[in-house]
Amino acid sequence: MDRLKVATVWLGGCAGCHMSFLDLDEFLLDSVENAELAVNPPRFDALVLIADKPWEKGGITSYGNAFWDSIAGEYRLYYVPVSWDAAPGFCLALATSKDGVNWDKPDLGAVEWQGSKDNNIVVWAQREGTVLIDPNASPERRYAYLSSEVGLRTRLFTSPDGIHFTMDEKVISEHHSDSQISSFWDGELQRYLHYPRQVHEGARAVGFIVTQAMDEAWQQDVPVVIIPSGPVHLPALLAEHLGIASRGEARRLIRQGGVTIDGERIVDLDVDAQALADKVVRAGKRRFARIEVAG
Repeated sequence: MDRLKVATVWLGGCAGCHMSFLDLDEFLLDSVENAELAVNPPRFDALVLIADKPWEKGGITSYGNAFWDSIAGEYRLYYVPVSWDAAPGFCLALATSKDGVNWDKPDLGAVEWQGSKDNNIVVWAQREGTVLIDPNASPERRYAYLSSEVGLRTRLFTSPDGIHFTMDEKVISEHHSDSQISSFWDGELQRYLHYPRQVHEGARAVGFIVTQAMDEAWQQDVPVVIIPSGPVHLPALLAEHLGIASRGEARRLIRQGGVTIDGERIVDLDVDAQALADKVVRAGKRRFARIEVAG
């Protein structure tokens, strides 16, 4: 029998991004028989953004995000150009497109650079964040940009049009990400998910923060995992959210008494979500998370 190839499909479940439903690692699966996961190879077409403006003389960094903006009726690409002609040398800029291939850098008149506002800069001296359209915000705060900088720490910038941003005085976190923060609204979980750069055991790592609002201060003492109501297969939970190498390894850990719920050892592989609600699941000594049940 020929193997069945499973390709990827796109989801629109989060605001300001697209997610591929089957971008899966094999550790998420119990077994694969007569099938294989396949990803279509990328195809280079053409350069879509070239550093050709004075405020881009140092190039364009890898930080950025693009999405279809149904409010403005265009694709938007927020990116970070670099020029050392004005300290600190970086900013957030906006390119727009009607087809996602041909991009313009409109003069927005929002931020002054070298004595002129004839540029496409939207936020000066910020680079470590992701712009999204907040589906739960008021119109004057519809566009949100959660960014991190050494002096300001992690702050929220909001805008009514995605062009004119204002920084909130509230400090979201004392943490400095030192890399781009990826933030989006998860429509299924009804929560905002944030992935900042953190340091774990002396090495650079990716953190995970969950909030109910974009302007909610981060609680970083215990990571939070949000699950849907209903039955929960604990090996899957441990593999997908607590970093256990595989479901098989998670089952072995449970059998050996290495998994606890609020300090009580667990032996069942399947439980109801409500049995985990607002409790801390710990796998071994270093992997733990507080469980919230969506809805």
